[in-house]
Amino acid sequence: MVEHEDVRVNYYFALNNSVVRLQASDLRLMPSLAAELEPLRVTGSRLFSLQFTPVFGSNNTIWEKAFNGLVVRLKATSTERWTVELDKTGKIRYVQYVHELQDLWRGLFDEPLQRRVGDVKVETPIRQLRPDYRVTPPDKSGGGYPRAALISPRPQQFYITWDCLYVMSTLPLVVWKVVEDDAYYSYAGRKWGFQCVYGKVDKKLTDKMAEWVKGELVDKGAKR
Repeated sequence: MVEHEDVRVNYYFALNNSVVRLQASDLRLMPSLAAELEPLRVTGSRLFSLQFTPVFGSNNTIWEKAFNGLVVRLKATSTERWTVELDKTGKIRYVQYVHELQDLWRGLFDEPLQRRVGDVKVETPIRQLRPDYRVTPPDKSGGGYPRAALISPRPQQFYITWDCLYVMSTLPLVVWKVVEDDAYYSYAGRKWGFQCVYGKVDKKLTDKMAEWVKGELVDKGAKR
């Protein structure tokens, strides 16, 4: 788990063995979500993803990134922590986790520290369990005191849980678990296969569900 105060929009954490980037809509799930998140250790591969570059001859133990005319340098220590220097002026502080580095970066530059565009390991989106409700305007035609109506979304055949672990069909009632075996496609650094764990299912329904999930995750995600 992570501390509730460490959870901020655009910060990276681990959730169910996947990397997630928090959105503003996820903050309403606190503090329960904070109990499920795990911090990500700073590693060379993650620094590369955050657009740091290794210093030549350092054997990937020293990484740098320039921003607004300043150079931030990270040096590996004998422990799992990294020292942070600003323009070779000396140690600023130690960081161990990615969200700590993001917090330091925001404090220095008032800018988010994000993964590189086109990075192969795209963040797995944290999804909501049910769609948002909408409010219709009051109907004044019938007289009396007008009241707004809270309308639920039109039911759909498939839903995916917010943690992207299960997919459900409402009619017929079928539940699939997301697995890596017999994957239909790859997305967000993981393979997407589906194993039926409840109900009776045939390949045609599974294919239809898999195509729907692809549209929700890949196609809609590309349009954001």
